[in-house]
Amino acid sequence: MSLPLTVIMTVRNGEPYVREAVQSILGQTYSDFEFVIVNNGSTDNSTEIVRSFRDPRVRLICLKRNIGRPQALNLALGEARGKYVAVQDADDVSLPTRLEKQMTYLVKHPEVILLGTWIQLIDENGKVFDQRRFPTDVLEIKDSIVYANTFAHSSVVYRLEHTKEACAYPVDHPYSHDYFLWLRLCSRYSVANLPEELVYIRIHGAQAGKVKNFKATKSRDILRGFCSARSCSHPSKRLRANNGRTVARAMLDYAEALYEEGSRAAALGTMASAVVQHPLICAGNNHLRLQVGRLIFGRTVYESLRSAKRRLVGATSQTRKVEIH
Repeated sequence: MSLPLTVIMTVRNGEPYVREAVQSILGQTYSDFEFVIVNNGSTDNSTEIVRSFRDPRVRLICLKRNIGRPQALNLALGEARGKYVAVQDADDVSLPTRLEKQMTYLVKHPEVILLGTWIQLIDENGKVFDQRRFPTDVLEIKDSIVYANTFAHSSVVYRLEHTKEACAYPVDHPYSHDYFLWLRLCSRYSVANLPEELVYIRIHGAQAGKVKNFKATKSRDILRGFCSARSCSHPSKRLRANNGRTVARAMLDYAEALYEEGSRAAALGTMASAVVQHPLICAGNNHLRLQVGRLIFGRTVYESLRSAKRRLVGATSQTRKVEIH
């Protein structure tokens, strides 16, 4: 039986948060969906928690071993019977009107293949501590996404047919599979973000704890993907056109992650490679200058220098105002 929408979730030892994540979907104001949950070899009570929901919309698929996140997501896509697919990560929370607003938008805008939302960041206890307001216009998104991910995975709804045409989640990017799927979709179709915070994305220590040196590992995964984009067969023409700068930017991100994890020599070497890759990488880009400064001087020293500079600039401005008056 065909359905308008399939919500997919993968869970791997998500006992602390999976109940709240599932409840946030089952409590949506839009209710015409199936909920495919892949238990990816959990060794905690995740399976029992999901089975405790007596909702006929829930379809639980239990795997005996961990097959990898992108593989589990692709398995869920293979089971999907909906025209649209919404993603819900097992530690995040969707606001009650999320799916209704996204489905309404997609029906009114048939040209849009991928739709995300703005998000709020919450900690382990559910307290909001930050927000992310991504670009909403398709041209602005396509300009930005070659340098940074402009979609939160747990906020998206996409059209299943087009996602399968884009080869679904790339399994050769275990830590940035969503990003490279978005790049493929953005290179071919119209995309958008709703300018409303409809999802809470949870940031907690267990995420990084699953993989040693998680930030550097993920940065390296992204860098490797951008380096492979030198091939003319890569689907994103814009990414090829910006490849030198994009690779250099990814190198600096990787260098900063290495530095934060204590590998200063490797960080400085990677930073030097970024400058060789694109000598003007820091020109006109304050964020990149910040990265280089942190790498050279160390974060604490560099931030102290910046604070001193701001105080000096502030004092100078105050003096000029006094002189004028």
